[in-house]
Amino acid sequence: MSQLTIILTLTYHTLTMLFSSYEFIFIFLPITFFTYSYLKFKRVIEASKCFLTFSSHLVYSWRNAANLPIILTLMILNHTIRSSLNNVEKNKNKVRVESDNLIHSYGEYFAIP
Repeated sequence: MSQLTIILTLTYHTLTMLFSSYEFIFIFLPITFFTYSYLKFKRVIEASKCFLTFSSHLVYSWRNAANLPIILTLMILNHTIRSSLNNVEKNKNKVRVESDNLIHSYGEYFAIP
């Protein structure tokens, strides 16, 4: 093998952090697991969630940092859609509870079993 092939191969392997790579299994995964467990043990739930989010973004943008803006944009878009759907569900539940209360009160008035 030529020196260029060896350099390119080494560069490729140092830039990739696949889920089956040694860097992921023996360095990244234990650090992430123990840090998350420590934060969870200390009952810092929001910080542990933020740490896991940051860690996942680190893994997915390790080889190509250009992926990070795409991932962040999709994450914000998903959060916005989920929040708006939750608001719609809350409004539906409010109407449903009010109508149930109304039916219950009229049921007592008209003695409907």
